[in-house]
Amino acid sequence: MEIKLGFATKHSPTVTIELNNKLIDTVLLDCACDVDDLEGALQMVTINADLPESNHTLRVVAKDIKDDEIIQVRHIELDNINMAGFVTYSTTYNPITDGYINHIIENNLENEVQVINDTKFHVKQGEYANCIHMPNGIYEYNFSTPLYNFLFNNRFGRLIAQVVRN
Repeated sequence: MEIKLGFATKHSPTVTIELNNKLIDTVLLDCACDVDDLEGALQMVTINADLPESNHTLRVVAKDIKDDEIIQVRHIELDNINMAGFVTYSTTYNPITDGYINHIIENNLENEVQVINDTKFHVKQGEYANCIHMPNGIYEYNFSTPLYNFLFNNRFGRLIAQVVRN
């Protein structure tokens, strides 16, 4: 399966890409896009993987992001199918630091805080869950193969599943 990810960031952070808990690649994002410009150019990263029929987890982990940075995962394609309609299948986990806790309190996001392995995270799911704000922040996308079954079972319908299958 070919997986394409489109990133936007103002700086040049490094991210790791993992698939099913295995490191696939380490990438220096060097697109210098304005994350506020929704039409701006993206840095595309393509990975290929042989995937069995199963559930899969794709993770992007920020490694050297700075406090004023944002990494946005703006585009996902699985075998040339744009998965933008499946934003509810993404989750971000941003570790909470002393500085980030102010953002949580000021924006009344306390209900989005979870403790995972003794670390507090701001966990966001679904729409707008595509931004990594902190070092070791994680973007996670879940899908299953065969892809036509995933599409059929999650939003589209028989017509789309038949087109993909053919």
